[in-house]
Amino acid sequence: MIGDIRHGLLALGDPKRGVLLPILGFAVRIHPSFWLVAVLIGLPRSPHIAALAEWVAVVFVAILVHELGHGLVAGRIGVVYRITIHGAGGETTWRPLGAPRWWWPIVVSLAGPAAGFALALLAWQAAPHRAGSWLMDLTARDLVRVNVAWGMFNLLPIVPLDGGQALEAGLVAVWRGRGKWACAGIGVVTAIACMGAAVLSGHGWAALVVAIYGIHNGQVFKRHYDSYRDAHTHTRWQRLSARERASQRY
Repeated sequence: MIGDIRHGLLALGDPKRGVLLPILGFAVRIHPSFWLVAVLIGLPRSPHIAALAEWVAVVFVAILVHELGHGLVAGRIGVVYRITIHGAGGETTWRPLGAPRWWWPIVVSLAGPAAGFALALLAWQAAPHRAGSWLMDLTARDLVRVNVAWGMFNLLPIVPLDGGQALEAGLVAVWRGRGKWACAGIGVVTAIACMGAAVLSGHGWAALVVAIYGIHNGQVFKRHYDSYRDAHTHTRWQRLSARERASQRY
């Protein structure tokens, strides 16, 4: 069941679903699940239709700017195939051109949160210093909160979040094959801690997403651990001397 849920979330970014928009030269696909999840999260905040519409718009802008940050940097060193916004956040699909450098994935991964933090700073500076309309004040505050929260969440060292991808690229550059194993272990521990914090703070959707990502990291860790164990565990037959092996053949 957990596997079905994880694959279902991964399928949210299906490029064949949703509205396709050209934005800054990128093909941006908006999956229907984004609108559903954004509304479900926004409903408990306020039943007011204007406040709900403001919340959905702010979340959309925050995720879009985040993914455009990835796309603008990735487009300088490779080809960006598409940007997808869905119920679990967003995804920028790209491929480097030429011989890739080990630090390219790190720069591309960190560009998304950096773009969101820049938007939060602009919203904070543009916030009215005197009392304005309640909707404008709410929009300014939400732009700051959502962009900061979304950026911090994505910096968690959990694959496939931006922080996890950057950490994995760095560890693989240092430890090669063991880098993914170490990154997956860090991701599992971080996911458990964050899931507990999300449950205690009442963020059920965040807890679900982190739990699924944690399970994914756990599966990656187990797969790499099994490979490492099989490569370093000597069977009884391997421990026998050449003479004993020869004697067992006759």
